[in-house]
Amino acid sequence: MFLLPETHLDFILVEATVLEPEVLIIDSIQTLSSPLLESAPGTVSQR
Repeated sequence: MFLLPETHLDFILVEATVLEPEVLIIDSIQTLSSPLLESAPGTVSQR
């Protein structure tokens, strides 16, 4: 089991590609952010 305390979606996707997990569980998905979107995490346009 690996734990990754991260909120940046791009970093999570890179780590998932490297680790190649069979299952990926994201807790508190509303707190994730993407640099491609200018709005704050959890707002309507981030969903």
